[in-house]
Amino acid sequence: MSGSQYEVQVWFVDDRDGFDQRVMRYGDGNGNTVDLNDQFSSGTFTADGTTQDLTLVATNMGQSHITAYQVRAIPEPGTLGMVALFGGGILVIRRKFMI
Repeated sequence: MSGSQYEVQVWFVDDRDGFDQRVMRYGDGNGNTVDLNDQFSSGTFTADGTTQDLTLVATNMGQSHITAYQVRAIPEPGTLGMVALFGGGILVIRRKFMI
């Protein structure tokens, strides 16, 4: 949703022997990139539309690939406060029954 904040994680893993030089460059199409070699990276962005580009560039291999990716919404601060308050209430109730 436009205006919402998101966290994105991308993974690139190739544990085969002899392939240590393989690097994947992931980008957002706006000049922000990260190079990965058997690892992952996380970042955040604020949506300015209904889609977001993810670019992939392969180094020392014929084809680009992505091992995994995850995108999740970052809750607004007010939502986090409600979750903390609600979670604290659950702990108090649980504790009361355990005594």
